[in-house]
Amino acid sequence: MNPDKLDQLYKGYGQVAKLKGIQKLLFWDSQVMMAESATSNRGEQMAALEAAINRLLVDPVMSELCSLETQELDCLADLDRINCVELQRLCTHAIGVPQHLLEQRQSSISQLGPLWNSARETGDFSIFARGFEPYIDLQRAIAQAKADHLGCAPYDTLMDEHDPGLRASLVDPLFDSLESRLPEYAQKWRLLVERAPSVTPPGAVPRDVLQEVVYRVLGDIGFPIEAARVDESKHPFTMRLSPGDTRITTNYDENRPLQCVFSALHEAGHALYERNLPSELRYLPAGGGRGAAVHESQAIFLERMLGCSDEFHSYLSAVFREYQPDSNLGDTGYIGDYLRQGNTSLIRVQADEIHYPLHIVLRYRIERELIEGTLQVKDIPDRWGELSHRYFGRVPEDIAAGCLQDIHWASGFFGYFQSYALGLMLAAQLYDKALVEYPDILPSLGRGDFSPAMQWLKENIHQIGSTLSFAQLIQQVTGRELDAESFFRRIDRVYLGGG
Repeated sequence: MNPDKLDQLYKGYGQVAKLKGIQKLLFWDSQVMMAESATSNRGEQMAALEAAINRLLVDPVMSELCSLETQELDCLADLDRINCVELQRLCTHAIGVPQHLLEQRQSSISQLGPLWNSARETGDFSIFARGFEPYIDLQRAIAQAKADHLGCAPYDTLMDEHDPGLRASLVDPLFDSLESRLPEYAQKWRLLVERAPSVTPPGAVPRDVLQEVVYRVLGDIGFPIEAARVDESKHPFTMRLSPGDTRITTNYDENRPLQCVFSALHEAGHALYERNLPSELRYLPAGGGRGAAVHESQAIFLERMLGCSDEFHSYLSAVFREYQPDSNLGDTGYIGDYLRQGNTSLIRVQADEIHYPLHIVLRYRIERELIEGTLQVKDIPDRWGELSHRYFGRVPEDIAAGCLQDIHWASGFFGYFQSYALGLMLAAQLYDKALVEYPDILPSLGRGDFSPAMQWLKENIHQIGSTLSFAQLIQQVTGRELDAESFFRRIDRVYLGGG
């Protein structure tokens, strides 16, 4: 491939990346600023952008790339080959799907958010189902069209959109392991909790104080409060709109101050990954994050690996003592004692690490059944209740605590959820390695110094971008393939008192 052709490809992808940034800006606005009455028009705008992006990806110059054989790509310089392989994947996704299906899907997604809100408020799943049924029909059609071009199962194509190369053949054995082993860990944990003295829940923290605490923690981590945006939304999220514009949202629940802090930690993990990506590769395929599972690992590394350490609890207690001296959150040892009680909530984001992965397995099973056609939309609440009873021994009291607890489906995220559990396993594996290579991570954390941990992540994950595949990255950093062993050892150590 000659330099002129490569230049054309890179310029084309640069346009795609910039339009996707505008798409994200419109989504951010819809969640943070926009009036609900504007939903229909916003859907048309998003659909128009989707069409423009797809036209660029199926342009003759781009689509020609899809016909290149592996040996032709192997003749390129390393970085050019990496960029072309990733771009080839993106173009294959686009070429495989009729334009009208993509536009209809984008328009359909814009309608789901208000229906999700209304269904949650009324407890009537049929309200959401009215919009979700045609959306699922579109997803099935798109997944099948892509499967014919990518040579894999329909649900695999949806996972591949978020995690390049990820297949159910990797996910299923890991999730089978979680299903088979976690119930025993949960039983042991419940026995320990029953014998331990109960810890009073933290008292309410005024909203303005809670915001000051969150801003302090974010600043200490290294998130540039003064040069970025921290806004509010019903469901916290992170968006990278351009290489210099990464935004996070949170919400301030005065009665759940710790959840607010840990949610902010999670989103900061995403945001710092985006901000630290290699600047010299901006607007190139190799310059982006290495898929959803790695992204989630970065968020979970901060939220759960660092955030659940005694050293972080000591630091956070000192912060609460500074901003609200009369709060029990400032008492030495209180935060750790409270969190070690665990949380068997049927709400995923509130659940402890023993139960959290089972929430992901539950959603993964349902999504695959929907795409494979063995489950209909109207039957989702019953199926959710059945799996919830199997995994947790009880069913949700309503759909807001059950199948509509997350906004992901209403935001068009399908084939994404497995990344949360994979990210948790990967975060534990990375954490083990980081502590070996940077022994000062935890002692520094107790002093409010996050720099050793963030430097390790920056060097080993962030600045790699997508120059390595998912499997190559994990092997290079940890010396082995992704498995659940570090995660299970962590559960034993943190919750069950093992060595």
